[in-house]
Amino acid sequence: MKILVISDIHSNYEALLAVANAEKHIDQIWCLGDLVDYGPEPAEVVQWIRHHTRLCVRGNHDSALAFNEDCHCGKRFRELSVASREMNRQLLTPEQIAWLQLLPGTEEIVLENCRFRLAHAAPNGNLYRYLVPGITDIELAGELEGILANVVFCGHTHFPMIRKVDSKLFVNPGSVGQPRDGDPRAGYAVWDDGVIKLRRTKYDIAKTVEKLRARLLPARMSDQLSLVLETGGANM
Repeated sequence: MKILVISDIHSNYEALLAVANAEKHIDQIWCLGDLVDYGPEPAEVVQWIRHHTRLCVRGNHDSALAFNEDCHCGKRFRELSVASREMNRQLLTPEQIAWLQLLPGTEEIVLENCRFRLAHAAPNGNLYRYLVPGITDIELAGELEGILANVVFCGHTHFPMIRKVDSKLFVNPGSVGQPRDGDPRAGYAVWDDGVIKLRRTKYDIAKTVEKLRARLLPARMSDQLSLVLETGGANM
């Protein structure tokens, strides 16, 4: 069983297609949320995810757009998220927004005697918790307490991570559409017959930037978002 696990696409359709083309013979695709905001093509991303994924959970940016609420993101990106969300909302159909509203907070699935749990930010479904790579084993064990799954997939931080805590494996695949760990390549994870790997692939960043600059955003914000894409968030 080969599973592609993706997260935090953020309306970056070019990055999403590059990831899909980089992996062959995939049995299932799972998505950990944050399809929208920041990038230029939310409608294309939403439609692709709807047609190609077996499981998808709702991220904090999906929830903010779908329900007109605060995404509770960090101060560095708050202004960018608000402005790009309004742009993204205008590009989505009412039916696509309704679909985002129906996404679950968590999912569980058992395959080949392994129980998997999917969530956006925290295993319990909290959309706003940041489980960063510097989290201690004790803190991470607390987040996993009461979770029956053997493997837990969470995104949200845009930082890839694999950690083993007691009998549980915690995996963050990183961000497809807006990496912030200094590597601008699209990030994702692959589960292949019990072996989990974090992977990266190049995509046409210039094309995404061109599309972003064509949207109705203030030049200052387009410049900042473009810089994040080009540097992998190294200067943010």
